Amino acid sequence: MKLHFWRSAHGNFGDDLNGWLWQELAPGLWREDDGVIFIGVGTILDRNIPQARLRVVMGSGTGYALIPRGIKADSNGWKVYGVRGPLSTRILNLPPSLALTDPAILVANLQRFKATKRKGVAFVPHWKSIGYGSWEVICEELGIEYINPCDEAERVISRIGTAKLILAESMHGAIIADALRVQWTPIATSPEISPFKWSDWTLSLGMHYRPVCLAPSSWRELMRNMISKLSTHRAIFAPSTLFRPGTALTQLAFTSDDQLIENYTAIMRRNSQGWRKSFSLIAEALAKRLLRGNGRERNGKLYDSALQQMRQAAAMPGMLSSDEHHKRQLERMLGALLQLKSDFSAERLKVA
Repeated sequence: MKLHFWRSAHGNFGDDLNGWLWQELAPGLWREDDGVIFIGVGTILDRNIPQARLRVVMGSGTGYALIPRGIKADSNGWKVYGVRGPLSTRILNLPPSLALTDPAILVANLQRFKATKRKGVAFVPHWKSIGYGSWEVICEELGIEYINPCDEAERVISRIGTAKLILAESMHGAIIADALRVQWTPIATSPEISPFKWSDWTLSLGMHYRPVCLAPSSWRELMRNMISKLSTHRAIFAPSTLFRPGTALTQLAFTSDDQLIENYTAIMRRNSQGWRKSFSLIAEALAKRLLRGNGRERNGKLYDSALQQMRQAAAMPGMLSSDEHHKRQLERMLGALLQLKSDFSAERLKVA
């Protein structure tokens, strides 16, 4: 099988772990000449998946782009062992029993990530947020470890596992923390953070997504957030006080599946409008070129307000799935992996 996952030019540990996790857990399955594509960790169940004789899905989710045409559980060139969560099964019209969880939970089975000592608070931003805000220097001032999600994946995972609390804007920061039984608090600094994909995962473990929305920490981040209102991916955009300077710390609660499906549908509708998608891409490219800095600016009132909000967020109680949910979903994922190995050995994946 050939591994299919999203690759960032700058690196993103949540996607990059595909490059070694599957090889370590299922050695001998991976080659590029048998016409089978494997889709694992990531929000990548969309029409960007390459054509193949057979496409194998284990724990991936949808949420950013139009879904693949003709996807079925076990026919029509597809073999679906499971998807990220119940929202993905609804969107893809798959049986509810195929809602697994994110495959990154499998790091819980790797001995080298099981820390014996934990201390402190760490912040894992979303990779797209880096360089706009002043969060790195804010973390320094507050004694919070700043973990760059673009660092090497195993290094990021190890650092997450040694913290007592993870402030996670990166969804895989939260997924890894939960897998390693480290408490976590979801953070959002941008309207582009996707409550649909977060909720798809949290619901798979019996939780609701409750992000803490931080006001901009710099003028660069303020401008980025204003531009993000025009993005096809904007998702957290109400009430109007969110992501604005001088506002109180706000925590949202996404508890309605229908609201989340409506949110997803709105994003897909915008994505299907060619002019809007092109405009969004141009605006994002301009923001990167004109607004990105080194993330260490101190900007008076914006900086001070953001620092106070981050201090409050770090003092909030974290989240953690129940031991029962965690154990059950880890066992289900391991069972799906075992079935994959069995199907491969018995050459059942050769059936077109």
